[in-house]
Amino acid sequence: YDVPEAEVLGYGGRTMPFEGIDALTGEVVACCLPRLDINQNLREEVTLHASLMHETIAEVKDVVKYCEQCMAQDRRCQCYSWSYRGTTMVTEAIFKDLFDIVIDNGGLSESDARVYFRQLLMGLACMHARGIAHRDIKLENCRVTGVDNRRLKISSFELATYQRISDDTIGTGKYVAPEVLQEHHYDAC
Repeated sequence: YDVPEAEVLGYGGRTMPFEGIDALTGEVVACCLPRLDINQNLREEVTLHASLMHETIAEVKDVVKYCEQCMAQDRRCQCYSWSYRGTTMVTEAIFKDLFDIVIDNGGLSESDARVYFRQLLMGLACMHARGIAHRDIKLENCRVTGVDNRRLKISSFELATYQRISDDTIGTGKYVAPEVLQEHHYDAC
C-alpha cells in the first residue's frame, strides 16, 4: 500500500487513517496506522472490526503486520517480533461522515433521517447478532458514501467490545447515554 501525500482522513483514539492506494488494484483505501502503544486494545479493535462483514459496516480490506525489529511484513519476517504496534488496518476509504451532512444541510429532513437510521439499525443488528457492542455510535462514526451520500457505513471500532454487562464509563462525552454517566450497570448491546 502506498501513502503518497499522507493525507489524514480523520483522527481516532488508537489509529490515524491516511489516504492510501492499493499498489495492486489502484483503489483508494484508508490505511489506519496505530497512534499509541496499546497492543491489546488495538488487537481487539482490529479483530472485532475485521470479523464484521455487512453492507452498513466499513469494510476491512486487509490487516498488514510489520516486525518491530526488521520492519518486514509478517509473511517475510525471519525474527518474528511483530506486534500490533506495527499493524496497519486497511479499510475502504470513505471521505464524509454524517456529521458533515448534517452541518452542510443545516439538519436532515425526516425522510433522509429515516434512510440513515434504518441503515444504522441494520449495522447495529449485525454487530449485536455477533455479540459485539460498538459503544461509540455518533454522527462522526457514521460514514456516508455512494450516490448523493445516501449509503451509511459504521466505522471506528476502537471502543467496541464483546457483549457483556458493564459499568465502564466509556464513549464520547456529548453522546454518552445517561445510564453510563450515572455509573449504573448496563448491557453493552
